[in-house]
Amino acid sequence: MALKTLSELKKQVKSHDAMMSSDSIYLRRTKGVGVLTAKEASELGVAGPPLRATGVEYDLRRMEPYLVYDDLDFKVITQTDGDVFARVKVRLLEMLESIYIIEQCLDQMPSGPYKQDVTPYITRPKAGEVYARIEDPRGEMGMYIISDGSDKPYRFRIRGPAFATAQALPPLLLGGYVADVAAIAASMDSCTSEVDR
Repeated sequence: MALKTLSELKKQVKSHDAMMSSDSIYLRRTKGVGVLTAKEASELGVAGPPLRATGVEYDLRRMEPYLVYDDLDFKVITQTDGDVFARVKVRLLEMLESIYIIEQCLDQMPSGPYKQDVTPYITRPKAGEVYARIEDPRGEMGMYIISDGSDKPYRFRIRGPAFATAQALPPLLLGGYVADVAAIAASMDSCTSEVDR
């Protein structure tokens, strides 16, 4: 069932990609619109698809592999123009790459029961601090935890990618058309509730 769903999803994504890559109106409204350069993106701390759409091949799953990513074969999807078209194209191609990753995981999944009785496990880490980061769908997400040795964190902070992405939006709007604001903002894929947090 999962493979059938993935196959159908793959067809739909390819269909959308073909349509968006050939539609003259879409191309006029997205090519060269809301251009973010690699330099600007790096200076503002932008990560994820908006950064990769500027040609920067940066993905934590490849740079600092965690979980099973070291055992998987996948490409870091990039484009070079840094415009609305490039950001949407990166997203579409990343969907196809994600399907490929899921197919590999399903193929490598060991057989056995899919449910287990799990009793709650309470951990009491040593006193200290740690910072870890992962590749979130919108970019790099970091987690900072301070432990006082108890079973609850003394401090816990999450640094999501959306704030840096939102900071990059105003320069992209300068000198543009009001009609392009929605496309530019949507292609940056920021998250207002995360920024507000």
